[in-house]
Amino acid sequence: MQRVVRWVRAHWRVSLGIYLVLVIAQWIAMDEIDYGRRVWGVGLMESVGAERLTLDGDIDGVRTESLEYWVAAGRDLSTPEQPPVLLMHGSPGAGVGFVDLATELMRSGRGVIWLDLPGFASQIDTHGVYSDYSAQTYARVMRAVLDELGVERAHLVGWSNGGAVGLRMIEQDPDLAASLTLLASVGVQETEGSGSYAFEHAKYKAGYVAMVWGGRLVPPLGLLLGPPAEVRAFLLNFDQTDQRALRPIMDGLETPTLILHGRHDFLTPAWGAERHHAIIPTSRLVMLDGSHFMPMAMPEGAPIREASIDDVAGILNEHFTRHDTPGVAPLTDYDNRAPLPERRGVARGIEWVGVYLRDTPWWALVPVIAVLARWRPMVVVVLAGMYVGRTDLDIGVAWLGIWLGRMMRPVTVFDVPRWPLGWLTRMIGSIAALFAVFLAEQDTFSWRLGPDDLTLRYGVVGLLAWLVLGPVLLHVLVRVCRRKGRQYLLRTWSRWTNHEWWVCTWIYISVWPLWVRRVFTRHGPWSFTAANPGIGNGGGFVDESKDAILRALPADANVLAFHAIGPEGTPEERAARALEAVETSPELGGFPIICKPETGENGKSVRRAKDGDDLRAYFGRISRTVQLQKYHPGPCEYGVFWVRSSEAPEGRAGVITGVCRKRFLSVTGDGNRTFGELILAHRRFRCQAKVFHQRHAARWDSVLPEGESITLGLAANHVQGAKFEDASELETPELIEAIDRLASGFRGEDGGGLDYGRFDLRATSEEALQRGEFGVIELNGVTSEPIQLYDPRHSFLRAWGILRAHWKHLYRVADDRIAAGGTPLSTREALRLWRRAKKREAIVSE
Repeated sequence: MQRVVRWVRAHWRVSLGIYLVLVIAQWIAMDEIDYGRRVWGVGLMESVGAERLTLDGDIDGVRTESLEYWVAAGRDLSTPEQPPVLLMHGSPGAGVGFVDLATELMRSGRGVIWLDLPGFASQIDTHGVYSDYSAQTYARVMRAVLDELGVERAHLVGWSNGGAVGLRMIEQDPDLAASLTLLASVGVQETEGSGSYAFEHAKYKAGYVAMVWGGRLVPPLGLLLGPPAEVRAFLLNFDQTDQRALRPIMDGLETPTLILHGRHDFLTPAWGAERHHAIIPTSRLVMLDGSHFMPMAMPEGAPIREASIDDVAGILNEHFTRHDTPGVAPLTDYDNRAPLPERRGVARGIEWVGVYLRDTPWWALVPVIAVLARWRPMVVVVLAGMYVGRTDLDIGVAWLGIWLGRMMRPVTVFDVPRWPLGWLTRMIGSIAALFAVFLAEQDTFSWRLGPDDLTLRYGVVGLLAWLVLGPVLLHVLVRVCRRKGRQYLLRTWSRWTNHEWWVCTWIYISVWPLWVRRVFTRHGPWSFTAANPGIGNGGGFVDESKDAILRALPADANVLAFHAIGPEGTPEERAARALEAVETSPELGGFPIICKPETGENGKSVRRAKDGDDLRAYFGRISRTVQLQKYHPGPCEYGVFWVRSSEAPEGRAGVITGVCRKRFLSVTGDGNRTFGELILAHRRFRCQAKVFHQRHAARWDSVLPEGESITLGLAANHVQGAKFEDASELETPELIEAIDRLASGFRGEDGGGLDYGRFDLRATSEEALQRGEFGVIELNGVTSEPIQLYDPRHSFLRAWGILRAHWKHLYRVADDRIAAGGTPLSTREALRLWRRAKKREAIVSE
């Protein structure tokens, strides 16, 4: 995306030209598609035996000149003994949606009238001259059509938003309606989306800007949405219709009313129809095993589960026939032909929460959803999508909360920056993910794979399966749509499939049986801390002193000089003492000098100070004891593991069990991509992109000149970006002798020796290392790892074998120490040391 933006900026004239061509092409295509659709719709309605008529005039700002409508051909619609049926579609919609239902009604001999409402389909307003798209104005248009045909009484059928038109017609003239049918219809305000007039109409206004102007100016959005004029009509129909005014009409309704609804309607909720039935005193509710599209006959094999058009027409004809004659008492029963399944346990709890959500105001739900989405966005998407699919939660409320929560999450290197692309991608990603769960939840469709259905069938197991698999699938779907997202997925795949990147818990799986077995022995699982009596804190279990360890090594030219600066004094005073030590101690070698915490691990807070300013800056950030160490230029760094062994050759105390080469990696510019793009494009570097971004934030978005190389890290630590390679071939008699001399001469303050540990070394070359010429950076104790196990060339089984073999040896040498009178740490002591070490953790090394 960044490269696209850079290209557009560099070639803005070409980009503008391409954009204008695409916009014009979209306008032309939309006009052609719209014209073809209107011709098709008119032809289809005439093909079923309907007669096309026109209405002229002007009604409340709605131009009705040449307004087309269709009637059952050859029938006298003014016969009072059998009033005709007026079919009114919803929004968006068109009269063609009634073709199947109108055909069935005409076969019964009943007159039928239907049309495209002004602004829709054949009546599309291409010039923007309509001023009112409200239900009350459409009601007057419908009355004008009936007057033109000489109809004094009619059966009114309002589908979806058409139900509001029917109610308004009865409000304007109660004697006009022989009956009213609310077919999958809207009703009182609380059943509309969030239930809030303000929130819903804010949605319509925002949708107007995004869909109407977006449809015109953002290819290919216009082709997906349809003609902007029709999109404008359906949004204004919603926005200019006030459903709050329908409540008093429904409360006092005396017209016989049939509420015909689908149990699986995902646009107008089934519970809303039940609420309307409770409000309208003259209503009968028939609940079918269908969806929102009952007027349409579904083709064979269609994925939508819909009620039979014959059933729908039969129920309507019964209702019409009963009330052809005025004065017949209406039926007021509830004919539930699609009862809800019985719910128990978790499924019952889901239903209870849904009932609560329906009546909770949007302003109370949005912050709760946002806070949860800030923590676990995809899990919240799954849960929110489930309730949106159940029609218990408005999709706008769910989306707003999820989007706000995602915007509160910190931006990572794999995300688009906040503004403007970040806002847009999170908006699109949130609604796409929510819509995906909504579709999965819909039992309107034949798949029935949603969390609610799985919970009904499998209880808590089904819900947990969704909560685990659903977020993972959504995470992949959202990420795969962007380049950085795909890079993130590749990075995740690499980290999961290569033990080099596994978390510590997975790496140590092979050691768990050893620990578990030790629980049942006399010395317990902490018996390994009896090894290395010369190193404090359980032989180097955690938080051991680097200074004390280096002092315990014998005087040797291979041990790099060091000096400790205590925590006493202000940062300025400590920096001054450090500067004095560097300038007055020849053994430290002057600048540059290595600074690191006297306790710590994984290369945290290790810095190379080039001058006094660097020293002052470092001590301004680190308050605990700091070790200054002579800088060894390297450039090679190694880890050499040594263990005490009775099987060592004569004259030696132990053996080397592994040599690991630590490679400092670098990235080379190509003059085209930024530093960050180079990192994310590299299969290895992207695995630690967060570390490199923190370390090189200043140059992350800068284009790296061709041929320029930047070393990614200073500390030769795997966590900090170094690559570890098994280099056992470098083991030579000279190296063995040099390491064994250091290890066997190790003496702690209490005279204790060394049994097990890893020497971190620097050398000028591999040949120098093999000659036993190196500098000791530090020595790690019982929890040091044989880091050759992280060689990516090793399989995870090989890595587990290396680690397990070393821990077996550690327990053996520890048992020998215990037999000689040594004492391991107690559980209480071990936990105390671990907690103290956690409190001392410093910032990640640059």
